[in-house]
Amino acid sequence: MSPRLPGEAVPDSVIDPGELKKWQQDQKFQRRLPGEAVPERVLPITDPEEKRKFREQQRRQDEQQLADVRASLGAPNKDEAYSKAYWGSLEKKLDRKGIDSMRQTIREYIEEAVKTTGSISLLVDKTIDEKDKAKMSAYRALAAEMGYEVGQFSVNKNSGTATAEIKTKNSVKGDL
Repeated sequence: MSPRLPGEAVPDSVIDPGELKKWQQDQKFQRRLPGEAVPERVLPITDPEEKRKFREQQRRQDEQQLADVRASLGAPNKDEAYSKAYWGSLEKKLDRKGIDSMRQTIREYIEEAVKTTGSISLLVDKTIDEKDKAKMSAYRALAAEMGYEVGQFSVNKNSGTATAEIKTKNSVKGDL
């Protein structure tokens, strides 16, 4: 075998396949692109209950870390982001007057819902998609501007509706 020149590749016959695979795996764990999935953590715990507790603790830490990052960046919460997306999608279809009219109609619906049923209902697809989430968030954000609080939406897949309780922000259950 002749000596290699600088920059010349090592022939495959010289590389041990086991060592190459180990090196490739090491590189895979060392280099990740932003947004790429993190390799699953290997848990040395054998008790299922201890594993569940450990994973729950890791999940809470991850959520807290994400919340801290969002707070430090001033990132909007999900409702704000979805609401902006909803109104942004309408700007492509309607002019300013049409959007203002739609906002007014939604405000009137919210006022009426507070006075009568105490809940709001929206038509949604049977499988909730991003468009439906944006619509629910837009209603929640508009209600918040008006001084109301909208609870969690529950989806009825049979009727294709999403319903949520709505109340004034400072009201307490039992007070009328």
